[in-house]
Amino acid sequence: MEKMNCVKRSISLLVAMCMFGGCSLNVIAAQKYENAQDTYAKEMVGVYLSGTDYETLEGVSLSEAVNLYDLESGAKYGSEYIAFYDESIVGLLYVANNEGEFYSSWRNGPFEGLQRLVKDSSEFVIGFTDEDGVVAYSNNTIYNMYSGEEICKNTDFYKSIESDKVYPVYDSLCEYAVTEDAELSSDIYNLNNGVQTTSVGIEDIILDVTPVANETYNNQGLCWAAAIAAKYNYTIDLDDDNESPYVTASQVRTAAAQETGNNYTAGTPKFITAGLKHYGLLHSYMYNTMNATEIYRELYWKNPILMDLFTSTGTGHTVLLCGIKFLSSNTAKYYIADSDYTKNGLVEVYVNSSVFGNGDEFVYVSDMLPSNYGMLSSKWGGTYSYKFES
Repeated sequence: MEKMNCVKRSISLLVAMCMFGGCSLNVIAAQKYENAQDTYAKEMVGVYLSGTDYETLEGVSLSEAVNLYDLESGAKYGSEYIAFYDESIVGLLYVANNEGEFYSSWRNGPFEGLQRLVKDSSEFVIGFTDEDGVVAYSNNTIYNMYSGEEICKNTDFYKSIESDKVYPVYDSLCEYAVTEDAELSSDIYNLNNGVQTTSVGIEDIILDVTPVANETYNNQGLCWAAAIAAKYNYTIDLDDDNESPYVTASQVRTAAAQETGNNYTAGTPKFITAGLKHYGLLHSYMYNTMNATEIYRELYWKNPILMDLFTSTGTGHTVLLCGIKFLSSNTAKYYIADSDYTKNGLVEVYVNSSVFGNGDEFVYVSDMLPSNYGMLSSKWGGTYSYKFES
């Protein structure tokens, strides 16, 4: 998928201030919106920390919303919330509003770069550039959020940005904890692909997949090839007798070119199925989605699924669905290997009752979508490498 090529330009962020007694109805409405988003964020922290050492939320706190900025235009794309246990960062929650609904994704810590800035009481913002992806910016310096490494120093280009200190604000979150074991009363597929309709406790399935880094070829992103590489590398790990080397996104692209005889590869069904076939993987494709029960069946058989994600404008991204954890009889978390995140494991996405029963309702948001693809959110549009017919 094509990565956006932005022209760098200076930024001027305007801060509107409301004096006591002079608030407009628009400002009051904005405050209500922010309160609704903060409540949603607290609820989602309970969801994403469910099943972890922090699931009771004792000692867990949350920062205020930190705007995610395009550092090259000043545009805002959703908000980041930093989750703390005592003073340590345990995760980063991204929240975006899509057509009046909040959606989120979660990445586990540690984030050493952010941790250092918080500990030093540094003023900073979170944003992205065309070249550096999502970063922290503080005192004219760009930092890697994971490692704390200085990416670029003395960046006068960014000096007009208004930054602030970030620290835990919302505590006493225990009321938002989600700790009950999930039971599923809808259909679940057993070992023989039959249907089991009784209510049973459902075990989590989170396959041990390592995300493969996205690359580019002729200014085109290779997220689709990275997803195939992640799946193939996972199958190598399953077979103790398989001593084949791991593959990269570039190698998968080359393999798809060989299969099709066309060197101008792109993330279309033709090239994705060719890449899957080359590595002996299931190369099925449907312009359709899956519900949670169908996903569970695939993952039970150790078969991660490639998902094509699209916006209404046709921009797209491909990820690998690797895990599911049921939170109730009709809600869950999906675990996704996203080639734009190769640190700290899989991205987690909360799935409500609508999505649980119908994959067409699935919406994916992440802070790398606006950075790499110029889109705030995307919907599931096509499915590759599934084992069973839906």
